[in-house]
Amino acid sequence: MSEQVRWQPARGVRFRVLDDQGVLFDGRSRVVYFLNTAATLLWCRIENGDAVDPGAEGMAGAAEAGVTAPQAQEIMAQWLSLGLLSGPGAAAAPQPPARPRTPRRSGRAVPPPGPDAIRRHYGLLRTGFVLAFADAELADAVHPTLAHLALADPVADPLALALDRHRGGFRLAAGGRLLDACRSLEEVAPLVKLHLARLAVARFPHRGALHAGALAGADGSLLLPAASGSGKSLLAAALMARGWSYLSDDTALLDAQDFAVTGVPYSLTIKEGGWDVAAQYFPDVLRQAVHRRPDGHRVRYLPPVPGRTSPGPAEPRVRWIVAPRFVASAPPAEPRRIGRVEALRLLLLQSSWVRPLDWKTIDRLIDGLDAIACWTLAYSSLDAAVAAVEDIVAKGDGDRR
Repeated sequence: MSEQVRWQPARGVRFRVLDDQGVLFDGRSRVVYFLNTAATLLWCRIENGDAVDPGAEGMAGAAEAGVTAPQAQEIMAQWLSLGLLSGPGAAAAPQPPARPRTPRRSGRAVPPPGPDAIRRHYGLLRTGFVLAFADAELADAVHPTLAHLALADPVADPLALALDRHRGGFRLAAGGRLLDACRSLEEVAPLVKLHLARLAVARFPHRGALHAGALAGADGSLLLPAASGSGKSLLAAALMARGWSYLSDDTALLDAQDFAVTGVPYSLTIKEGGWDVAAQYFPDVLRQAVHRRPDGHRVRYLPPVPGRTSPGPAEPRVRWIVAPRFVASAPPAEPRRIGRVEALRLLLLQSSWVRPLDWKTIDRLIDGLDAIACWTLAYSSLDAAVAAVEDIVAKGDGDRR
């Protein structure tokens, strides 16, 4: 029989049991590991100080906890190679990845807009903008996507942007310095949207940003986290048509402490394949101009319904998370309730953080998920997907404790 060893979690490694699964966080590399039931049981033995050994004989006793010796050998070998355990023969602690250094480059100086420039004032999050268009054609290309953000009373010291023509193309400047440029008129509005959102988000206090649609209802907020192309903008548009307050179709800023969300309420982006579907709820979408994003997608922008854009800086805390996924071959709507481990994995996959991820943030996210009903929703029919979301909300089963 091989010698029994009392392994210990390596310094900086934190662990939490969720239902019958577990979450490991390595604070040195800032990597999150999700454990299945067998691995969770084995880690619990290590946390309890039980003597274990990755050898077949030494791990045979783990079968009493539902872990076979071959499973334990494989799991322990992986943990040892990752440096998650301390003890004889354990791997050295991994070094956190070095942050890439972005060379400092000041944008080229751009002449200020002329006296004939058309100036419009907008507000996004807590940032006021004054955008100077070199001519009416540029203003007409961009303003319809920003009209719901227009300010009747300009704010003091707005961030000055300027859009003009240059060498057969178009360029966007901020504070007299070049931000970006494009070649065609149909690329201009997406270019402005991209940088307006980036500048506003950078100036808004938040802990993390989720790639998610967000809407607010009378009883709380709904998040629709999903990768690009999953149909979340279409679902957000349809729910807005059903009376939900629109927060965002793409980005939700999250307070990790109390799960309040703040949306970035730009016009909804409807990709080419979804135009006819969106027209069932908003016929005017087919009369909107066609734009081309930097990724090549042709899109139309759907302005929020007047009076259904939430005015508050932060909305009631999230009560529902529904991760949509449009699949043409799927049933009309197939909702599936998921546990906290899968929900946490989903949120982390679709998130970015202002500061490096730490255990305190993960712990708060897990606590917050206790009171949130979490679902995935594969769908092929937008009407059926809306009905499924409304049924989820009607259940009122967000409290898991």
